[in-house]
Amino acid sequence: MRTSMITGYFFLIFIIALLFIFLLDDKSTIYYGKVENNQGIVSNLVSDKGDIIEHLKVSDDLQESMHVGDYISVKLSNKKNNIINEQLVDDSQLSSKILYHLNI
Repeated sequence: MRTSMITGYFFLIFIIALLFIFLLDDKSTIYYGKVENNQGIVSNLVSDKGDIIEHLKVSDDLQESMHVGDYISVKLSNKKNNIINEQLVDDSQLSSKILYHLNI
């Protein structure tokens, strides 16, 4: 009887640990966009999966270094839609599928 209680407690702790792992494991998606103005808003960002974000305001630091026609990559959290990372990228780093969607 004592071993079954200990086994039950370990199983319960294991289930709780798995729940925390799944809740705290926040996946992210990388979106790519083309700068079309100097206002800090990028339109029609595309992911490798084909998901599209219509408008996104970039940080002031990135806004100062970007120019019209530049490409950016933005890593967004899937659960909270928070910006994790954003940076300028060269068009040679983008796949042909992404370039096709950005240059339509």
